[in-house]
Amino acid sequence: MGRKARKQKNVLIVLIATGLTGWQKRNGIFRYIGEGCPWDIRLVSTLDELNDLAQKDVAFDGAIVSAADSEPHVAKLLPGDLPMVLFNINLPPDSPLLSRPTGKIFIHHDSYAIGETAAKSGILIGTIGATGN
Repeated sequence: MGRKARKQKNVLIVLIATGLTGWQKRNGIFRYIGEGCPWDIRLVSTLDELNDLAQKDVAFDGAIVSAADSEPHVAKLLPGDLPMVLFNINLPPDSPLLSRPTGKIFIHHDSYAIGETAAKSGILIGTIGATGN
Protein backbone atom coordinates (compact mmCIF):
# COMPACT_ATOMS: atom_id res chain seq x y z
CA MET A 1 0.00 0.00 0.00
CA GLY A 2 1.21 3.49 -0.80
CA ARG A 3 1.69 6.23 1.74
CA LYS A 4 -1.30 8.44 2.29
CA ALA A 5 -0.61 11.96 1.07
CA ARG A 6 -0.88 14.63 3.73
CA LYS A 7 -2.91 17.73 2.98
CA GLN A 8 -0.75 20.75 2.31
CA LYS A 9 -1.13 23.46 4.94
CA ASN A 10 -0.88 27.20 4.38
CA VAL A 11 1.52 28.51 7.02
CA LEU A 12 2.49 32.09 7.73
CA ILE A 13 6.05 32.60 8.91
CA VAL A 14 6.74 36.04 10.35
CA LEU A 15 10.46 36.22 10.96
CA ILE A 16 11.65 39.76 11.47
CA ALA A 17 15.14 39.14 12.73
CA THR A 18 18.61 40.13 11.71
CA GLY A 19 22.00 38.74 12.43
CA LEU A 20 23.08 35.20 13.14
CA THR A 21 20.15 34.34 15.41
CA GLY A 22 17.62 35.31 12.76
CA TRP A 23 19.39 33.26 10.10
CA GLN A 24 19.60 30.26 12.43
CA LYS A 25 15.85 30.39 13.11
CA ARG A 26 15.13 30.72 9.40
CA ASN A 27 17.47 27.86 8.51
CA GLY A 28 15.90 25.61 11.15
CA ILE A 29 12.41 26.25 9.81
CA PHE A 30 13.44 25.69 6.19
CA ARG A 31 15.40 22.54 7.06
CA TYR A 32 12.26 21.10 8.64
CA ILE A 33 10.14 22.05 5.64
CA GLY A 34 12.75 20.59 3.28
CA GLU A 35 12.54 17.21 5.03
CA GLY A 36 9.07 16.63 3.65
CA CYS A 37 6.79 18.87 5.65
CA PRO A 38 3.73 19.62 3.47
CA TRP A 39 3.62 23.37 4.01
CA ASP A 40 2.93 26.11 1.53
CA ILE A 41 4.59 29.02 3.29
CA ARG A 42 4.28 32.77 3.16
CA LEU A 43 7.43 34.35 4.60
CA VAL A 44 7.15 37.88 5.93
CA SER A 45 10.36 39.62 6.99
CA THR A 46 9.34 43.23 7.69
CA LEU A 47 6.56 44.91 9.69
CA ASP A 48 5.52 46.76 6.51
CA GLU A 49 5.00 43.44 4.70
CA LEU A 50 3.04 42.14 7.67
CA ASN A 51 0.86 45.26 7.75
CA ASP A 52 0.23 45.00 3.98
CA LEU A 53 -0.71 41.33 4.33
CA ALA A 54 -3.08 42.16 7.20
CA GLN A 55 -5.04 44.39 4.80
CA LYS A 56 -5.72 41.50 2.41
CA ASP A 57 -8.22 38.66 2.58
CA VAL A 58 -5.92 35.70 3.21
CA ALA A 59 -6.28 32.59 5.33
CA PHE A 60 -3.67 30.43 7.01
CA ASP A 61 -3.76 27.06 8.78
CA GLY A 62 -1.05 28.04 11.25
CA ALA A 63 1.75 30.48 11.94
CA ILE A 64 5.26 30.79 13.31
CA VAL A 65 5.93 34.32 14.53
CA SER A 66 9.22 35.80 15.69
CA ALA A 67 8.98 39.55 15.52
CA ALA A 68 9.12 42.19 18.21
CA ASP A 69 6.31 44.76 18.01
CA SER A 70 4.29 42.54 15.66
CA GLU A 71 1.40 41.69 18.00
CA PRO A 72 -1.11 44.29 16.70
CA HIS A 73 -0.46 43.26 13.08
CA VAL A 74 -0.51 39.53 13.80
CA ALA A 75 -3.69 39.86 15.90
CA LYS A 76 -5.41 41.63 13.00
CA LEU A 77 -4.32 39.00 10.47
CA LEU A 78 -4.69 35.77 12.41
CA PRO A 79 -7.76 34.53 14.28
CA GLY A 80 -7.31 33.70 17.94
CA ASP A 81 -8.05 30.00 17.41
CA LEU A 82 -5.24 29.50 14.86
CA PRO A 83 -2.38 27.19 15.94
CA MET A 84 0.74 29.33 16.47
CA VAL A 85 4.29 29.22 17.69
CA LEU A 86 5.33 32.61 19.07
CA PHE A 87 9.02 33.40 19.69
CA ASN A 88 9.81 36.15 22.20
CA ILE A 89 6.48 37.92 21.87
CA ASN A 90 4.93 39.39 24.98
CA LEU A 91 1.20 39.67 24.48
CA PRO A 92 -0.96 42.12 26.40
CA PRO A 93 -3.64 40.35 28.50
CA ASP A 94 -6.39 41.65 26.21
CA SER A 95 -4.72 40.43 23.00
CA PRO A 96 -7.13 38.64 20.63
CA LEU A 97 -4.38 36.07 20.13
CA LEU A 98 -5.10 34.86 23.67
CA SER A 99 -8.82 34.38 23.07
CA ARG A 100 -8.07 30.68 22.78
CA PRO A 101 -4.74 29.99 24.46
CA THR A 102 -4.75 26.32 23.50
CA GLY A 103 -2.95 25.63 20.25
CA LYS A 104 -0.29 28.22 21.03
CA ILE A 105 3.30 27.61 21.98
CA PHE A 106 5.29 30.47 23.47
CA ILE A 107 9.08 30.31 23.26
CA HIS A 108 10.99 32.94 25.21
CA HIS A 109 14.69 33.60 25.07
CA ASP A 110 15.91 35.08 28.34
CA SER A 111 19.42 36.43 27.81
CA TYR A 112 19.79 37.38 31.48
CA ALA A 113 18.92 33.86 32.67
CA ILE A 114 21.21 32.29 30.06
CA GLY A 115 24.12 34.47 31.18
CA GLU A 116 23.44 33.78 34.84
CA THR A 117 23.27 30.02 34.20
CA ALA A 118 26.54 30.12 32.28
CA ALA A 119 28.24 31.95 35.15
CA LYS A 120 26.84 29.57 37.77
CA SER A 121 27.86 26.56 35.68
CA GLY A 122 31.45 27.81 35.49
CA ILE A 123 31.54 28.20 39.26
CA LEU A 124 29.95 24.80 39.88
CA ILE A 125 32.43 22.88 37.75
CA GLY A 126 35.30 24.68 39.43
CA THR A 127 36.84 26.32 36.40
CA ILE A 128 36.05 29.80 37.59
CA GLY A 129 36.49 30.59 41.27
CA ALA A 130 33.65 32.46 42.91
CA THR A 131 36.11 34.97 44.31
CA GLY A 132 38.02 35.41 41.06
CA ASN A 133 40.99 33.21 42.12
